Amino acid sequence: MRAFLLAGARNVVSTSLPADDRLTAELMKSFYTHLSEGMEEGEALNRAKLDILGELGPQTSPYYWAGFSLVGAGNGQVFSSRPK
Repeated sequence: MRAFLLAGARNVVSTSLPADDRLTAELMKSFYTHLSEGMEEGEALNRAKLDILGELGPQTSPYYWAGFSLVGAGNGQVFSSRPK
């Protein structure tokens, strides 16, 4: 993670725990969907975690979502808004 930040990345989403590949893919799809809707990075990651909980139920083990964190500024939009 540090290497990405030193190389100029504003933000890095990473996990400190082992993660299930299938649910990680779903979490990342949801994360990038929320980014494309104009959310800031921190909010988009939070919403993606809530999406996983909504899909699997509130009793879902934190193993599937809690290890992911955003490091960096976390306060910018990745995509600019597109006219409709």
